[in-house]
Amino acid sequence: MQCEDSRFKKVVKSLVKVGESARGAGAINFLPFLKYLPGDMFQAKEIKFNWGNVKDFIVEEINDMENKNCSKSDSVQCNDENFVSSYKRRQMEKTQSRKETYLDYVNMIKGAVDLFGAGTETVSNTVVWCVLCSSCIRLTFRPKSTISLTVKWVKGDNRPWRIRPAFLTLGQSLRRHSDPDAEKFSPERFLDNDEILIHRKEFIPFSIGPRYCLGEAMAKMELFFYLSFMFQRFQFVARDPKKPPTLEPNSRKSLEAI
Repeated sequence: MQCEDSRFKKVVKSLVKVGESARGAGAINFLPFLKYLPGDMFQAKEIKFNWGNVKDFIVEEINDMENKNCSKSDSVQCNDENFVSSYKRRQMEKTQSRKETYLDYVNMIKGAVDLFGAGTETVSNTVVWCVLCSSCIRLTFRPKSTISLTVKWVKGDNRPWRIRPAFLTLGQSLRRHSDPDAEKFSPERFLDNDEILIHRKEFIPFSIGPRYCLGEAMAKMELFFYLSFMFQRFQFVARDPKKPPTLEPNSRKSLEAI
């Protein structure tokens, strides 16, 4: 897919809207009856509509892929060049061996939507932050680091706040496991004396157990290829040096960077 593809731009726009609408739809997870209220107060219908756009795009791509590749009769002989051909091959093997399987067309669509939808925003967002971290590394190499001044500026108001009953707190794991000098930019803190990455058991961004993210390996592979290619061949500068990007939360920024 090309970045200028109008269909691809439409899907990216739908993913952006899903991220923006998810903030209001969280209440429905706790009180499902709210989705039956008139209108779209919690933007659940907006999310469903935009996920529908993503699904329609995936279905069209899969149908085009199947038409361009091999027919159903010889799909077993197809090379595993992509997710669809590999899925179809495994599905045919299960069918011919008369084994019960969940590998059907519906689950193939759902799997493709998960791979495309779940990996697009997360990987692109990580890439954008890596570009920022790369600039911060060069900043710390200056004769006089400005990090101490920056920390004082963003420190803000640290007055205690009383948690109300039934209030849902998020992000406490990060606060509990933060480093003593977390405000200091020091990537080497994650390396031991032999400069080998320290694997901390409390650091579980991909979760564990039944909730373990199956896309971890693919996400790391994508990040490796994207970042190595970008940092080797490009130099990143602000569109307008007088107006550098801000750190204000904006779900559009990472996807618009695609």
